[in-house]
Amino acid sequence: EGAMEVVGRHAPKSTPADRLKALLHAQRLLHSYGITAWQDALIGSVLGMDDPSDAYLAAARDGSLTARVVGALWW
Repeated sequence: EGAMEVVGRHAPKSTPADRLKALLHAQRLLHSYGITAWQDALIGSVLGMDDPSDAYLAAARDGSLTARVVGALWW
């Protein structure tokens, strides 16, 4: 965890559009394997990573989120 935070500070920040594109790409891949539900084990802006919540919310709003997803908050 410590190394992730250090490296994460130097990684370029993603945009909401980047996160949505990545989510939809991952969803297509998972669906191709028959996976229709998953748990995102890290929701929130922690360990130097951007919070993916906005991508999930945008995809849910526009109907492009076709999987069932449970998000876990880091505490």
